[in-house]
Amino acid sequence: MLSWEYLLTLSAILGKITLLLGPLMLAVAYLTFAERKVIGAMQVRIGPNRVGPRGWLQPIADALKLMFKEIIVPSGANRFLFAIAPVISIGSALAAWAVIPLDDGLVLAD
Repeated sequence: MLSWEYLLTLSAILGKITLLLGPLMLAVAYLTFAERKVIGAMQVRIGPNRVGPRGWLQPIADALKLMFKEIIVPSGANRFLFAIAPVISIGSALAAWAVIPLDDGLVLAD
């Protein structure tokens, strides 16, 4: 059975991971938004402007659209590998952030 100390430590680590990765993912979303705006300006068009004021909610709309898309697995593909491949790729990219020292006292786990 899990002890309270273990659950407290686990929740602290998960909280630190969320505090570290949340702003990172948000920054990536809005840098993509900025890129789309710059590309729109270079092509003499407006760029994303439909969702929210001046299109500021476009990254959130894109994320929601991506989460609710239908998963279509090709007939000859292995279903498990097809489903787990994106998780492995994003997980390995984000796991690299776990070893970056942010501060003397700020570590994810000891």
